[in-house]
Amino acid sequence: MRYYELFDELAIPDRWHLGELRSVDDREPHLTAGVRCGGGPLRAVVSSGSVELDFCLTSFAVPVARSSVAAAIERLAGEDVERIALRIPGRTGFEALNVLRVVECLDERRTHFIKWTAHDHRADLAGQYRQVTNLRVSVECIPESAHIFRIGGWRIAIVVSEALKREIERAGSHGATFTDVT
Repeated sequence: MRYYELFDELAIPDRWHLGELRSVDDREPHLTAGVRCGGGPLRAVVSSGSVELDFCLTSFAVPVARSSVAAAIERLAGEDVERIALRIPGRTGFEALNVLRVVECLDERRTHFIKWTAHDHRADLAGQYRQVTNLRVSVECIPESAHIFRIGGWRIAIVVSEALKREIERAGSHGATFTDVT
């Protein structure tokens, strides 16, 4: 099976951009930790642009999708994704997606990366990934049931299976792009 990193298309003219998500009582939910948020709704503000996308990532790599796209993702991903109602002023029908599964599958032999060291300004992060480019995954480390997940050690990345990629495309995914990481 092939796997793809899920991004949003930045080159769409006047595309919207959503900043950080907040709870209605102004708390910041932790939606990249791989743990259930269990709450909602959340709120977001369009920080620039006006063209709605069916799929995008916020400033902090949280996926936001039109409800029809979120439903398509949930049909295949099941319990690996949490759908959270999202309030965007002047817009309806969008949800934040909390990707719950985390898979340790970064292939260090084929991925370009830099790790924090004890000599960096964040010595507390020594040994953790600081930057990852040209991400590649070790397919043999990915459970067959994993259709959407974050990468252990580099939770910024969201990876989807080939089957889920097709479902997202069928659902009408203006804004979603995919880069093969196998």
